[in-house]
Amino acid sequence: MYVTGPPTAGPGGPDERFPLPLAGVVTRSYPQGRPFRAPGVRILTDLGVAHGLTVDVADYQRRTRSTYTEMVADLAGELASADRPIGLVVLAHGTPDAETQWPSCWLAAALPGEPLSFAVADHGIVTPFLALWVAAAYVGSHDLSRAAVVVLEQTALLRDPAAGEAPEPTENRATALIFDRAGDLGELRVQLRTGVCTESATGLVRARLANGDPGEALVVGGALARGVPVSAAGAGRAVAAPAGLPCTGPWTAFAAGVAGWRRAAVDRVRLVDHEPRLDTVGECVVDLARPQQVRHA
Repeated sequence: MYVTGPPTAGPGGPDERFPLPLAGVVTRSYPQGRPFRAPGVRILTDLGVAHGLTVDVADYQRRTRSTYTEMVADLAGELASADRPIGLVVLAHGTPDAETQWPSCWLAAALPGEPLSFAVADHGIVTPFLALWVAAAYVGSHDLSRAAVVVLEQTALLRDPAAGEAPEPTENRATALIFDRAGDLGELRVQLRTGVCTESATGLVRARLANGDPGEALVVGGALARGVPVSAAGAGRAVAAPAGLPCTGPWTAFAAGVAGWRRAAVDRVRLVDHEPRLDTVGECVVDLARPQQVRHA
């Protein structure tokens, strides 16, 4: 199942608190993997014709890819728990899969506990924020002890200029945010605000920087960071997410920096990004708790 359509949270709407504590973040980069098989090239060609796009068949025959199914298969062991079966996994990707497969169905069959597993797509850069918002609402209405949101992106894809896709990634990467009743990394809140233009989004980040809260670190999405003086906060308190990772970038930066922020007595990490085509800001606040369990690969 895929969730599409505009975000439902309006400007200034309330935060959605994730009902489970954040237990860990796992982020991994993947090689280009296997070449496209002949059936995959035919599917891409048919899709291109259907959408009026030009597909260079010879180019796809030369290219290689790592599919979303291969990525989630690699992460499946991180999502499983011996004593608390996972109840929900939400995939989030701002760009389509390189080859038509069913990663959410694969996870539902592979993980113990028969979790509900679906995907949120077609919301560009703010897709991960919407996936967290949806997952929080679902977990809050069910008695679940474990859940995850997995953000995915890859370099080999067929782009439709008319779709609400994120910019093309420069790396194959998956980042899993794992929530568990026994989690000790922190508490997470997420908010989506629509009707926010690029200028206003930049002003929001500048205001956060000017505030200079010594207990807060700021992670700014790669594209949004180009319009603000991210270095102004100094001492690693404000960082720009990698520009080549439009969806996984903020969460990759969070995973890389959280241990250092804890050592520097930072209590809160705020992640913010903006999708100009939807005039939507995604903002996520993690109130850090006891010593964290974050792995960065």
